[in-house]
Amino acid sequence: MVTNMSDNQKSEAFISPPNRGGIWLAVTVAAIGSGVLLSGLLSGSTGFYGDAGHVGITETAHELFREGGRIIVLSLLLMLALRIEAWRKRVEFGGLILTATRCLAIVLCAEALRVIQLQSGIGRVIVMSIMQYILFTIGIISFFRCSIKEAVKFSAICVCFLIALYFSMHLGIWLF
Repeated sequence: MVTNMSDNQKSEAFISPPNRGGIWLAVTVAAIGSGVLLSGLLSGSTGFYGDAGHVGITETAHELFREGGRIIVLSLLLMLALRIEAWRKRVEFGGLILTATRCLAIVLCAEALRVIQLQSGIGRVIVMSIMQYILFTIGIISFFRCSIKEAVKFSAICVCFLIALYFSMHLGIWLF
């Protein structure tokens, strides 16, 4: 057990402490993110469908399944990254359900930004990437025990690994 000996009190140090809003704050943030995400999917937002014009039920269902898979995978990858960060810092991980809910809330809010109506192209990719990075970093700072410097570095490393995963996936599709 890792302990924090400040102020002559013995308490456990967690990377996902229970005193940062508990599970209900994470559930509330996840519900807000999923509501915005679903409203964008069901309204035919250009952030999901591009400039397709009319969007039918089959396109919506297909995009809903793709987005659901993306959210699950990104949440699991974030939880794995936090587990590695806990090992690196030599602190306890915290509650698994609480951490999973917080990871899901962060990923849902970052993905909900795709609802924003911007013109397609490189400008949209840059603006959305910066906004998602900032929201991801704010989520890490508010839900987990990280300083601003650690959260910025952690977010940057997560983004670099995600980009490498994305390019390796496309390379695998291209080769095979």
